[in-house]
Order: sequence, then C-alpha cells, then structure tokens
Amino acid sequence: MNRTTKQEVKNVFKYFIENYMNGKIAEKYNDVGGYRLDYNPIYGGYVIERIESTGGGISCPFGHGRLKASEFVQQLNFYMHASDYKEQILKKEKSE
Repeated sequence: MNRTTKQEVKNVFKYFIENYMNGKIAEKYNDVGGYRLDYNPIYGGYVIERIESTGGGISCPFGHGRLKASEFVQQLNFYMHASDYKEQILKKEKSE
C-alpha cells in the first residue's frame, strides 16, 4: 500500500470543501465560515474545522474524531462517491 502524503490530504480536502460543501478554505484564523484542515499527530491526525467567530472560535462539523492521512482520504472519497451516487438516483427518479 502506498503512503498517503500531506499534499494528497490537502488536495482532497480542498476539492471536497470547494465542490461538495460549496465552501471556502480559511486563509486566516478569523475567516468566519471558512474551513480549515487541522493536523495534530499526538491526538491522532486530521480533522476538519469550521471557523465560527472572528475570535477564532471553531466547530468540527464532521465530528471531533481525528483520522490518519490514509483514513482521512478514504473517508472523504467515500462521502464524495456516496453523494454522487445519490445525485444519480435523484436524477433517475425525476426522469421517470
């Protein structure tokens, strides 16, 4: 199995936020409404945070559980595939 790189994690995160959440990537700690990828190896890895206030208050809209790089990429890919499949089903139901 190939190792998942930090750049791969960042790319999948950016693609997910911009294309599936219609969100923006936070550039600063006070970009309210923006998403950021937090990494802490001591606590288990990656988690997605959303900035909620100009003082830097955050939420974790997808849960507080941190994931290793490979698990994080797998989880986001699973969500994106499931979302795409749901859209296909809805389109098919509308056309019937």
